[in-house]
Amino acid sequence: MGETLVGRMSSRVSTLQPGTVFAGDYRVLHLLSEGGMGAVYVAEQLSTGKQRALKLMLPQLVADPRLRTRFEQEARIGSKIDSEHVIEVVAAGIDHVTGAPWLAMELLRGEDLTAYMHRNGPQSPRAMLEIMEQVCHAVAAAHAAGVVHRDLKPENIFVAQARRTGTNFMIKVLDFGIAKVVAEAKTAETAALGSPMWMAPEQTARGGDIAPQTDVWAIGLIVFYLLTRRYFWRSAEDDAATITHVLREIAIDPIPPFSQRAAEVGFAAVFPPGFDLWFARSVERNVHMRFPNAAVQFAELAAIFGPQVGAYTPTPMPRTQPTPPLYVAGTRASTTSGVAGGAAITGSPQGIRAWPFVLGGLLIAGLGGAIVLYATVGRDLLKKGASTDTTATASVTATTSASAAPVDTALNHWISVAAATGPLRLGIGDEHSPDPAFRPSRNIQAPRTSYELQQHEVTWEELEPYLTEHPSLAFAKPTWLPMQHDKLPATNVPWSTALAYCKSLHGTLPTEEQWEFAARGPELRPHPWGTEQLDLARTAAFAGEKTNVLLLKVAMLSDQDQTPGEDAVALNDMGGNALEWTIDLYRDDRPNQNEHWVEEGGLTYRAIRGVPVAAAPPKVLPSATATYRQALCATGPCPADTSKVLQFVGLRCVRHTGQK
Repeated sequence: MGETLVGRMSSRVSTLQPGTVFAGDYRVLHLLSEGGMGAVYVAEQLSTGKQRALKLMLPQLVADPRLRTRFEQEARIGSKIDSEHVIEVVAAGIDHVTGAPWLAMELLRGEDLTAYMHRNGPQSPRAMLEIMEQVCHAVAAAHAAGVVHRDLKPENIFVAQARRTGTNFMIKVLDFGIAKVVAEAKTAETAALGSPMWMAPEQTARGGDIAPQTDVWAIGLIVFYLLTRRYFWRSAEDDAATITHVLREIAIDPIPPFSQRAAEVGFAAVFPPGFDLWFARSVERNVHMRFPNAAVQFAELAAIFGPQVGAYTPTPMPRTQPTPPLYVAGTRASTTSGVAGGAAITGSPQGIRAWPFVLGGLLIAGLGGAIVLYATVGRDLLKKGASTDTTATASVTATTSASAAPVDTALNHWISVAAATGPLRLGIGDEHSPDPAFRPSRNIQAPRTSYELQQHEVTWEELEPYLTEHPSLAFAKPTWLPMQHDKLPATNVPWSTALAYCKSLHGTLPTEEQWEFAARGPELRPHPWGTEQLDLARTAAFAGEKTNVLLLKVAMLSDQDQTPGEDAVALNDMGGNALEWTIDLYRDDRPNQNEHWVEEGGLTYRAIRGVPVAAAPPKVLPSATATYRQALCATGPCPADTSKVLQFVGLRCVRHTGQK
């Protein structure tokens, strides 16, 4: 193969030296750019004499043999799309020497939309329409061919110098097809980088309903970017914001009108009638209420702005030095800043940040295409299979220490909770508090014997094999569960099923005292995480009608859902996410109350712990979430409204210290 490669491709793409003949038909001229996804070279195609952009990608993207054929098929999917605004892929394959997937594409001169906006600033309505007409021509043709892009964003829109008179530039949309293969190649253990700024809510779960409307969502956000040169989401410009806040904006918080958000970022223009409604339909969370495809979406946009366009002529692409860079697809020039293991991050508007997304139990993989969220319960599951450190600092071992005995192949560890060393009254200290919690007069004492509690709520991955073996204990899953839900907490679990499962692990359900003491520690923290007040943006609590699966996933990122200490010895998800059954019949917060109702008429009411997920926010948030308690019908002919709460009720098990 001509000159040899310099090193094997492993976690990064090796360098091809000038003169190397790659894949038998491409003589490398020089390196054009490189980044976390791979590298792009200018190469001469020997069979035609034309210069091409040769893109080499990381071998691990197609490590699964089944994906190799898929990659070659999907890489050529652009040939099915009848639009001159789709980048031409002339060849694609898997290199037999390095295992690297590669693409040979037409070589363009220009820059991506991010760089173009950086040079030219916000676009006028006419310039915006000229760009979006070409973008939507490509995307609409793809939709007509049954293809969804999945990763529309400024970096995948290329502004090339025009090849004919009468036009200022030629828009090319990049990476059709590749995003799907890359998304399927990623797993929950893969560290990756990405940006959620353009993704639709349905892209936040594996197996989500990906459709042409997924691209419609991104097109709406790109229009905002073109007219303002700012991201739509407020969190993108907030230095104190976390990825939790971004995801909450995307999937939970009310989406402001276009005009309102534009005014907030300094563009208080008067937009034509109907534009706010157009944008609202573009970013409607219900995928079936958006525009059905890009063709309909752009036709409506052009009709709204048509009378207002005027005689504006956009600035032509410069044809004098300095020459804009050659085509760069999915990578950045090697002189820009990059992040190992992910795509380089450059060209963002000033003050806007990009996040690396391996946080807590959530991984967002954004390599080369669709952004995929992989959710887990608690932070420890990302370390699945790792040995657990049984030593801890003195401050940690006072409450918890890790056991070396995992449950069910380390899907859920047992965490030791040391007994209280003396009398310690649980509940809240204020006899007149409005919070549902034990009052001092009830005199509920912390456990005086040690025990072990599961580190996080039992997941579907843990519970489903047991239900398969015991079909008589099976139950209906919540209707809102996504197709891929194995890492989510199992909810809608009947009390009898929860108890039977724990007994199969040689344990039982915890008492209220055991649950609360584990959540609070000997210092009696008011919240599992400490003394900081409950933040509804960081926990799955009091969400009311906004409750959905993404809210549960976002909460798994939060430091407000983990007890203090190292990840290996901390307890997760005790502040929200799912309520949890206890073994106890419900007792009133105060002594000497009528409690006969908890066990009569063939019914029993048990105590559930944790902050409610689907309840409306109270006027005053509880001062102590770790003491929060409720009653729920557990057995017998329960009232119909029990199911509204039960769909968010799960479990974790307890056992005697040292029990196997």
